[in-house]
Amino acid sequence: MKTLILHYIKQFTDFLIRKVKNLLQKSILMKTLSEIWKNLEIKERAYLKAGFSITLICGFVFIFLLPFLFTNQYFYIIDFNETGAIGDTINGIAGPFIALLAALLTFLAFYIQYKSNVQQQKQFETTINKQDKESKEQEKNRHKDKIESRFFELLKIQRQNVSEFSSKGKTGRSVLIDIYDEFNDLFEYVSLWYTYEKSGLTNKTDWNKRNCEIAYLILFFGLGNKTTKILLDKIKSIIKNDAFYENEFYPFALKNMVDNHEKRRKDNKNKPKNKRQFIDHDGHQSRLGHYFRHLFQTVKFIDTQPNSLLTYEEKYNFIKTLRAQLSNHEQAIFFYNSLTDLGNRWEISEMDNDKKLITKYNLIKNIPIGFTGGVDPKKYYPHINYEFDNNKTNVRIEMDKQYT
Repeated sequence: MKTLILHYIKQFTDFLIRKVKNLLQKSILMKTLSEIWKNLEIKERAYLKAGFSITLICGFVFIFLLPFLFTNQYFYIIDFNETGAIGDTINGIAGPFIALLAALLTFLAFYIQYKSNVQQQKQFETTINKQDKESKEQEKNRHKDKIESRFFELLKIQRQNVSEFSSKGKTGRSVLIDIYDEFNDLFEYVSLWYTYEKSGLTNKTDWNKRNCEIAYLILFFGLGNKTTKILLDKIKSIIKNDAFYENEFYPFALKNMVDNHEKRRKDNKNKPKNKRQFIDHDGHQSRLGHYFRHLFQTVKFIDTQPNSLLTYEEKYNFIKTLRAQLSNHEQAIFFYNSLTDLGNRWEISEMDNDKKLITKYNLIKNIPIGFTGGVDPKKYYPHINYEFDNNKTNVRIEMDKQYT
């Protein structure tokens, strides 16, 4: 019995040695298997080890145990005592398991190739996505460069507009100082006639706003010209008291100004140019109209850029650069303008906080305390982060969150 067992063990060993030699001779396969093993994940290695273990155990059972049983006189039906039959039995039983092992290795090779293809596909997609992202970023930067170039072009035009101001022998920013002084004179004059008591209003903030509107409209349109009728109609609609306007304000306040303006104009016609007097309240719509239209265009150009292209912080920095070009006198005149129907589109007529440009970009934050007299900017734009008051209101904090 021992001789038989030793005999078929020897035959099986010789068979395995021949197969191993064939595998070793094919070094490419071994390298491939080694590379495959390196590329496997931990779970995949565990599954593979389990599969090989089951195959080897089954092979051992069928190759070693069955021949023993077949040759045992208590179990065999057919006589397997002849060694040739035993050898054939071993080869017949071992062959399928060797083939199964080869099939597993072949499947593994195909599986690794599949994984490699998937990985290459992922790398390809990653590369494409990266290139697409870089392309979009480059395109975004090109758009930003165009925006920046356009903004500074608009800023240059804004400075040129100011430098080209000319009035009463003065040019540039000095004209804006005169306009500021003229407004203050008009505001005081209007307030003397259109008093708080006669206005019928319940708070002085609204009263000051009305006086500001009347004074600015006179400053803007001027007196004794083709727009005087438009000016008077606007003033009448602001006062909202026809009897007071017709019986007191117009005949004693406005008509006197118009008559003096007309008298000086007629006097100048008969004088040489070098002896003519400057006419008060001749109007600044040719200067301020163009000035504020361009200013509004510049701010809107930045504000309307998509948030995907410019963040609020980037937009704010652009507008901050623009604001830095405005003197205190310019910001004050801008503030007066914004309280009238000529400039209420900047903020007062807007309901959406995101479109309230003066507050959104702190456009008048540099006006000093008391610089605008009785018309306090903080009464009308309370949520601006003023230079003289760094404490943000709770509403402003929430607005900043909305902007970003």
